[in-house]
Amino acid sequence: MSLLNRLPNPEFTRKFLVVGAAAWVLVRVAFALALAIADVPVPPPIILEPSASVAVVAICSGLVVLDVRRKRERILLANLGVALGAVALIGAIPALVAETAITLLAMTIGV
Repeated sequence: MSLLNRLPNPEFTRKFLVVGAAAWVLVRVAFALALAIADVPVPPPIILEPSASVAVVAICSGLVVLDVRRKRERILLANLGVALGAVALIGAIPALVAETAITLLAMTIGV
């Protein structure tokens, strides 16, 4: 069975991508506020250490799964053949792309 056959319906996929993007924005704002409140002398809060970037991606993935469970969509998705792991991976895509883009931009600018 190919990977494309295991992906959820495009409408579900789009929803998980949007929720993942919203989760990334909220997590990044929370990280920036936490760094500002802690008064940690670091580069601009948009640039995180690699381990923190991995944590942001993992948190966003977890938030998407929690959203699915909170809305009680897990059984519906299971009946449609969509595993919760696929939801977690799809929800992590926006955060992964955004963190990679920020890191590459920071490397290009030289920050």
